[in-house]
Formats: sequence, C-alpha cells, structure tokens
Amino acid sequence: MGVVHHASYLDWLEEGRMDYMRKRGLSYAKIEEMGFFLPVVECKVRYLASARFEQELVLFSWIKEIQPLLALFAYRLEDKASGQLLLTGHTKHVCVTRSGEVQEIPHVWVESLAPGLLGSFDLS
Repeated sequence: MGVVHHASYLDWLEEGRMDYMRKRGLSYAKIEEMGFFLPVVECKVRYLASARFEQELVLFSWIKEIQPLLALFAYRLEDKASGQLLLTGHTKHVCVTRSGEVQEIPHVWVESLAPGLLGSFDLS
C-alpha cells in the first residue's frame, strides 16, 4: 500500500516521549535506576493522513498535563516539507514502583520535565 502501518506510529510516540525526557535531563533509564516505571495506561491516536515510506516527518512531544499520579504526554506528527498534520494523540502514564504499586510522581521530575506546569501540580 505504500503507507506506514498504523501500529508503527506508537513506536514513534514512544521515541518522541523518550527524546523529550532525555533533552530535559531525566532519561527513562534514570527513572528506572530510581526504581520507578511509567507504564502507559491510555493511548489515543487520531490518524489524519497517511505517512508514506521515505517521507520526512517531524514529531512534536510535550507534557500537556501532570498530576500527582498521572502524566499526560501529547503528540503532533507533521510532514517536514509541507507541515501537513498527519496525527495527533496522547498517552497517559502512571508512576509505579518495581513491585507495581502506584506512586506519586516525584516533584523533582515535574521540575525537570514540565516546569511550566508546576503551578497545577497539586500535592494536597
């Protein structure tokens, strides 16, 4: 068909999320070294146009919302040359320990990953 398989986009979102975190000084490897994980508990993708093989794309990733137990990453995928929007979406994550217990997201992570959202991060 000459288009990218729909499941491939999920790998790209993960790569975008990891790159976002790494560029802000908190790689996923560091999170795991601290004994935590950020599993996906929800994924929503809206496919607006098909990506084609060999097409150059740009993926924008950011944290749209953060709460003590939840982080919401948002995504936007565009064609590099035309700027055509191909996909929008989000993934929701909870913070868990190695044993799988839900844990509050450490405040220092919010300072690194989403400093603009600190005011909305309610620890009460």
